[in-house]
This record gives sequence, C-alpha cells and structure tokens, in this order.
Amino acid sequence: MTARDADKPGTAAATREKKPGCFLCVLDPHPCTEMQLEGRIVAAREYIINGEKTPVITLDCGTFVVSLALTRYYRSLVKELAALGSAIRNLTLRVYHLPGTPGIAEYKGRPLRRYQANSYTLVVLEPDTLLNITDLNQAEYCPRQYLLRRLAPSPTSAAAIRGNLVHACFKELLKEHDRGELMEGRTVGSQETPLAALHRYLEQALARSSLELALAHVSAGALRSEGAPHLDSLATWYQHQSSILWEMPAAQSPTFRQPGNLVPASKQQPVGYACGPTR
Repeated sequence: MTARDADKPGTAAATREKKPGCFLCVLDPHPCTEMQLEGRIVAAREYIINGEKTPVITLDCGTFVVSLALTRYYRSLVKELAALGSAIRNLTLRVYHLPGTPGIAEYKGRPLRRYQANSYTLVVLEPDTLLNITDLNQAEYCPRQYLLRRLAPSPTSAAAIRGNLVHACFKELLKEHDRGELMEGRTVGSQETPLAALHRYLEQALARSSLELALAHVSAGALRSEGAPHLDSLATWYQHQSSILWEMPAAQSPTFRQPGNLVPASKQQPVGYACGPTR
C-alpha cells in the first residue's frame, strides 16, 4: 500500500478488516500484527531492559523461535515458571494480540522473532486445560487437593445426588414456565401446582438415575423424602417471586447464573439455592 493509498478515507479501516478475529483489537486502539501465537516454553526469566526488570519468555513454535518481552503484570508468572526449572519445557503457552513488527534474528539455525507485548496482550498457560472453580478453590486451600481428587476420587455422596436432582427439577420447572405449559391440565379437573410439577420431575429424575443410585448405595425412597423439604421451599419461592423475575427482561434463569451475566438489582432474596440440610 502506497503512502497516497493510506491517506484515502476508509483505507485504514479496510486494512484492519482484513484481519478479523482478534477479540482484543476492539479494545486496543493499535491493531495487532500477530493475532495469536502458540509454542512450547523453552525459557522464562527476567532481564534488565531500559533500566527495568522485564519478564521474557522464549517459545519454540516449530519452524521458528519467539522471544516475548511481557509487561510487568506477568512478572509473577515468569518467576514461577523459572522456579520450575527444566519442567517448563513440557508446558505450552498461547499468546494473543501482539502489536508492532517483530525484530528478526537467528537462534541455532532457526529464525528468531522478538515481540514486545503491550498492556492488551494476553498470555494463557496450557490453554487446552480446563479447570473448574471448585478445583481452584480447593487448590488455594491445599495444593494437594486437586491431585488427590484426580488420583483417588471420592465416591458420589447421597447429598451430592440429592442436590443435583433438586436443581434439575427446578430447572425443568422454569423451562416449563417459559414454554407456557405450567398448570395446564396435568391433573384431571384441576390445575397442577408448582409443587406437584416439581415432584413429577423428581420421579422422572429418580428413574433416570437408577444406576447412579445403585452405585452410591442410596435408595430412591430416601432421596425422595430428603428432597421433599427442598422442593417445598422452591415451590413457595416460585409462587411468590417468579412474577418479579420474569418481569425483568435482563434477568437470567436462576440455575444458569454465570460470571459476567447481568443480574438486576432487587431487594428480594438471592435466587441461588443450596440443597444443604434443612432445619
């Protein structure tokens, strides 16, 4: 592209549109030149650059090597990686949004690209490994918990099964409300109440979970009686609070409250429900 072309209206926008897909370019006023890189970690250490300690990670990307100078935000990550020694060579790192043109050099007969990250660059260690929040919380309390749960998992408890069944029943109740099918002639000569619908879904869930109950040595009758108080509480909440929930267009289903979802402010009690022992 010539200098004259760069002055034409819309040319810069058209150039940027040629590289769609970088979710960080919408935040950074300076578009990236490399949307994503991934490689095996070769080294991680801090260097003094321009009088400041700068975390630097070297990646083996197959046909070329990358030297990535990161921001101060990643100093703790680089320190922990350096403490692992040679074990870091088994780890994979993925980098998103690299601005600027890399410097080109040579490292052991292969091209070496030197990148300078900015505050919008995102680094992800082991990007294909997913950890749930429960594992992270337990690891913070005791780092051995995650490994022990994987090597010697504990059997499913009756309380966990009960909680899963009760939450599944409540989810089906809300779905039935959304479809407009709730209280439409499920019983002869009268309308079905929310409590009756919850018990109906509980029976269906118990039938589907017969194998899990057998493996956990839990009877359907015991779960039925232990789950009844929770179903009563949910039915009472539904009858008194459901109209408030559905009047708010931004509200999410109470069983699907994920991080980042907007939950409208209300003076009502939180929708979240824990199936612990009743009092």
